[in-house]
Amino acid sequence: AQIRLSLPEAVRRLFRLPDLRTLMALLFVATAAFATHDVLLEPYGAQVLNMSVSATTELTIYWGVAMLVAVALAGWALRQGRPPLLLLVAGCGAGALGFLVVGVASNDASVQLFRSGVALIGVGRGLFVVGSLALVLGLTQMSSAGFLLGLWGVVQALAQGLGNVFGGVARDATTAATGQVLPGYTVVYGAAFLAIVATVVLLVRFRARIGTVGNSAPWNALADIPGDQLLY
Repeated sequence: AQIRLSLPEAVRRLFRLPDLRTLMALLFVATAAFATHDVLLEPYGAQVLNMSVSATTELTIYWGVAMLVAVALAGWALRQGRPPLLLLVAGCGAGALGFLVVGVASNDASVQLFRSGVALIGVGRGLFVVGSLALVLGLTQMSSAGFLLGLWGVVQALAQGLGNVFGGVARDATTAATGQVLPGYTVVYGAAFLAIVATVVLLVRFRARIGTVGNSAPWNALADIPGDQLLY
């Protein structure tokens, strides 16, 4: 019978792979950066742009619909043979531009610009999530398929939580230090922008290290993997 590794041993074996460590670190940083906006967009719209409650509530619609459209387009792109790494870079690019646009929209006259930035963040997040999962699937081996996918999920969840906490704490700390509302948001969105741009640069450099994995469809690696390897 096949001997299953304990959780600590499986983690140690996987993280002995330098490329996997690098990829997970990059995904963690970018996911945390994307997550900083989750609890701040509506307060930003109300406090900085003087938007009404109903108008700030609609921001979730802009972000969510944009993300869903991006996920659908990313799936289509993968079916057309586009490399997962391209989706990752495109998602980070759209997200960085979105944070930049949101940061620039700092008065009542720039509400529409702000909404455009929110939509760009949604597009970037959708492309990023699909691209990152596809790239992880490309690294999957039969013996560690389920565990590697689970690891991706853990990284996403931890980064999401950390990004939310950082966004709130950084805004409150900056606002308390300056006595003004706008600088707190500017610091958070600026940090997210820089983190995502840094991720893009490192992903481009990382491309040579992963070889053909970043250029292959994710299901190619799953063709010969039994279903129970993905479920358990």
